[in-house]
Amino acid sequence: MLATASFDQVLIGGLGHPYDDLIAARLESQGASSKTLGEFDADALARGRRVLPKGQCAPALYTTGALLRAASQAHASDTLAFVSPQSCGPCRYALFADAWRRSLRRSRVANVTVLGLDHSPESLPAFIDSELGQHVVQCLAIGDALTATFRRLLPLAERLEQLEGSYRNAARDIAKSIAAGATPFAALHEARSWHREVAFRHGEISARVGLVGDPWALHVDGDGQVNAPRRLALLGIETVVPPSLLWLAYQLWLAPLEWGQQRASREVEKAADTQLHRLQDALATAHRAAEIPDQPIPAVAELARLASPFIAPTLRGGYGFIEVGLALRYAMHDAMDGVLSLKSFGCVPSVGVSDAVMPSALRGAVPFLSIEVTGDPSATRESRLMLFAANAIDHRARSGARAELALHAPELR
Repeated sequence: MLATASFDQVLIGGLGHPYDDLIAARLESQGASSKTLGEFDADALARGRRVLPKGQCAPALYTTGALLRAASQAHASDTLAFVSPQSCGPCRYALFADAWRRSLRRSRVANVTVLGLDHSPESLPAFIDSELGQHVVQCLAIGDALTATFRRLLPLAERLEQLEGSYRNAARDIAKSIAAGATPFAALHEARSWHREVAFRHGEISARVGLVGDPWALHVDGDGQVNAPRRLALLGIETVVPPSLLWLAYQLWLAPLEWGQQRASREVEKAADTQLHRLQDALATAHRAAEIPDQPIPAVAELARLASPFIAPTLRGGYGFIEVGLALRYAMHDAMDGVLSLKSFGCVPSVGVSDAVMPSALRGAVPFLSIEVTGDPSATRESRLMLFAANAIDHRARSGARAELALHAPELR
């Protein structure tokens, strides 16, 4: 575990609800006083913009602002540790810790120590093998299963607010059970019928849209995801998002490349392969606990093969080749009716992929839209999203896949 015993409180922040809540609960079960940074909302964005230089990406702005807000709400005499994921890739994820520390100093907040969770390719196999790493993987897996259930039901809910309330309550109850000592999988299984009292309409969805983009925008809840699943659900569209564990699987796939010049490649490949199986087992266990169909982590090697004609698999930055491979898999094998790419403002590698590579790769096979997460007024963004939704629904009507993709709420009961 992290050396948190000397701190009065541990702040957890990175992906927002429900992932941060579950990890904080797991630390609580180990005796640490933990809480999350709260919502990555407009207030967090405004606070981040006040202290960071111009040009920072959306994740840096939101997390910095939320960190400063959480620190200001703590008792002045408390010592705080801030735990959040970071990597050593060439994207700005590698610079977050420095931005947090500078912002804390600039705001004269001296009682926060930044403790990063290093999940770079070089150290990830050892991290997953550690006690803390296993806790994090389990929490990410049950978060993936819970959010997958929620997004699948969202376009069928008669009242979205009712489903959203039940979903929030379920995540809260699961976190409480974990904090009290239950294993994450047992806590999820206990809450598996969280949607039982929700009223659903029966019938088909209007379309299915696959989400791609940088890791933060893919998984963060609310404003950071431009509320895309909710907005599309109002039109009867299901939003399909890859599991958060895909990010760790991608880093494991990169591990032999990172270590190739320093250690025997076979040794690294064996360690990475062992941990990749552990990720798959965790996600499969979470799906069984939630009693939903198994949805394995997409095979990174397959995504690399699909993307390789358009982007070099060895190219680092943003999500690398993953979003291109995902988009092609969505269009070719998963019968999606559109691909929506969410970009954190300021993430140059990710924006370059969506604007330059993706249109050439998809070649009009399905409707495609790229939207930047900026936190700015949304009128233009909203109109573009609605036009995209109309194209996706039209694609579904013309594809003849209506019966194949029919979705009924009782399947999840």
